[in-house]
Amino acid sequence: MVAVRPTFHQPALLAKQAANIDHIGGGGRLSLNVVSSWWADEAKKYGVHFEQHDDRYARTTEWLEIVERLWQQDHFSFSGKHYTVDDAIMQPKPITRPRPVIYAGGESEAAKAMISRLCDAYVMHGDEPARVREKD
Repeated sequence: MVAVRPTFHQPALLAKQAANIDHIGGGGRLSLNVVSSWWADEAKKYGVHFEQHDDRYARTTEWLEIVERLWQQDHFSFSGKHYTVDDAIMQPKPITRPRPVIYAGGESEAAKAMISRLCDAYVMHGDEPARVREKD
């Protein structure tokens, strides 16, 4: 499982890198943990713009849509608030079908809506069981 952050990783480049890793591994061994960023100081230290909470999930939504469609389509264009892709051709496509597994986490409504629509699995924080129980 590779942790990637849309704030730090361009979606088209990451889609290509992930597809290549999937081929190198023979398929089925790569999964992505998509992290919508949470540590503002880290972004600042790396010179990366750090957005407000819901804006980070909006960015991640676009990012996931681009990655998914590049893995499926031969010619793909996208113009959104955060990313633009112009007639991208990505080959080879991942071996893993329907795609490498995508994990993500988050507790806000924006996070849960995005994860349920675009991801395969939910990653929980390592909170104590009593704290998780409180969130029911």
